[in-house]
Amino acid sequence: MKHLPPLLILLLAIPTASAQPDPATLTERVDALVQPYEAARDFSGTILIAREGEELLRRSYGMANYEEGVGHTDNTRYLVGSVTKQFTAAAILLLEEAGQLSLDDPLSRFVAGIPQGDSITIHQLFSHTSGVARDPFPDYPDQVIARTLQEVVDAISLRPREFEPGARMSYSNGGYVLLAAVIEEVSGVSYSEFLRTSIFEPLGMH
Repeated sequence: MKHLPPLLILLLAIPTASAQPDPATLTERVDALVQPYEAARDFSGTILIAREGEELLRRSYGMANYEEGVGHTDNTRYLVGSVTKQFTAAAILLLEEAGQLSLDDPLSRFVAGIPQGDSITIHQLFSHTSGVARDPFPDYPDQVIARTLQEVVDAISLRPREFEPGARMSYSNGGYVLLAAVIEEVSGVSYSEFLRTSIFEPLGMH
């Protein structure tokens, strides 16, 4: 999580007074905060600061591809990565709110073929306490990109459990893949379609 400090510092750096800061001064302050992290390759990305709908700063730092010397711009596309987990969690809670599942339900109710699936609960997947292996493949996520959800679930079924369900907490990408499978089974639509119709469109997230 070494990429977070500059962002946290920037939030604290924004003046609390009602007057908007001078853009040039704000840029200088942000540059001074971020550039040491950028120089150490601890931060690459685009920072946007806005207040009450008015954009105060939009600035890109670091490289999108160090090997090819490609810098970040406003139009750089970022790998979403584990940002999806918060939406997966929200989708599960929406289904629970609708009475279509319970966090105490066993995984085996929705997804077959997972060892100990009858003793792994949705809540344990949700909270990274299921014991499901962190990654479905040794070189995750590269091997996931061209595979179907069912193929990834099948790969998870072959991975040994890291511990007994509920014994402790350990971050698990595999657990959240299984939650995506639960969402599809319960909703009857694809994971992406459920997020689109239940979260993104209602919230105007275009």
